[in-house]
Amino acid sequence: VIRRQVLDEFLHPEYGCYGEGRRILDVGCGLGWLAVTLKKCGCDKNYFGIDLSARMISEAKRLHPDLRFEMKDIMADAIEPHDIVICNGIFYLLQWQPYTYMFRLIRKAYSLAREAVAFNCLNGQYASKNGEFWARPDLVLAFAMVLCPKVVLRADYLPQDFTLFLYKT
Repeated sequence: VIRRQVLDEFLHPEYGCYGEGRRILDVGCGLGWLAVTLKKCGCDKNYFGIDLSARMISEAKRLHPDLRFEMKDIMADAIEPHDIVICNGIFYLLQWQPYTYMFRLIRKAYSLAREAVAFNCLNGQYASKNGEFWARPDLVLAFAMVLCPKVVLRADYLPQDFTLFLYKT
């Protein structure tokens, strides 16, 4: 819930990332919780959720039949650019060369974003558990700052979590 609140703040109109007409790509959309947040503000018209899981996409379509969900791989499939790209809660699943793949995926998300990218990770300053990948914030921030001149790191909401916002504008 707290992680979701951090992303909701990022999307708030006060910060310029929310608003009618903005095209939002939700990478690893799962059941489409982000779509629920967007619906509350009437900003869900240009939402597009993608996920690798056919089951998740099927359930998201059932829950939100008026929205667009597709089974796609951001790294392999053609995806049109969007104003905002969000990757929420997907990196903990990485096992094989996690930093290499995570940085490739962030670079791809950044290339598809016209305005901003947001993503979160489990905080690797603490011990990984259950085989999950927990990223070191310093390494991820260093990568992000090479990619993008305007980066915000939030690590103040949960001890085991952090979020980065990369702004193009």
